[in-house]
Amino acid sequence: MELIGTSDPGWLAGMTNTFKYKDFDLSFHLNGMFDRIMQDPTAMEYGISGDGIARYGLNALRSIKDHWTWDNPSTTSPSTFQGWENTYSSGDFYYQKAWFIRMQNITLGYTLPKRLLAKIKVISNLRIHASVNNAFIITPYDGLDPETDYYTASYPNARTFSFGVDISF
Repeated sequence: MELIGTSDPGWLAGMTNTFKYKDFDLSFHLNGMFDRIMQDPTAMEYGISGDGIARYGLNALRSIKDHWTWDNPSTTSPSTFQGWENTYSSGDFYYQKAWFIRMQNITLGYTLPKRLLAKIKVISNLRIHASVNNAFIITPYDGLDPETDYYTASYPNARTFSFGVDISF
């Protein structure tokens, strides 16, 4: 037996920064997990290794067409015969590098100058801003999301957009 890695990250990193120029501000937050491997649970359940597909006729991923058969012997994917209570194992074929760098948040804001607000005596500060959460991810992982993809029923992090106005009276 040989240790090929772990799904626990070897190390974590994060970085937050804010840039300001005149009345504009731009902030971002990056985070990441490194030195880890994992299996894609969706591919394991519904892909070429899913024994429920052949046994029960369940829906499958498109990758099922690429598995080894007697009629398709020159593929790079193994046979689906890896379950059904046999002594065979899937080995390390399904493990993938699962490190990632995620742009967790980007916010761009604009604060109206005080000279414009001086005409309106009631408002002392007004800032307009827009944010994107989960803007992008850099990863070699083929599954849905290397941060949350542990079970076939997991959901990836959603990308959200928000706009706001901050007013001080």
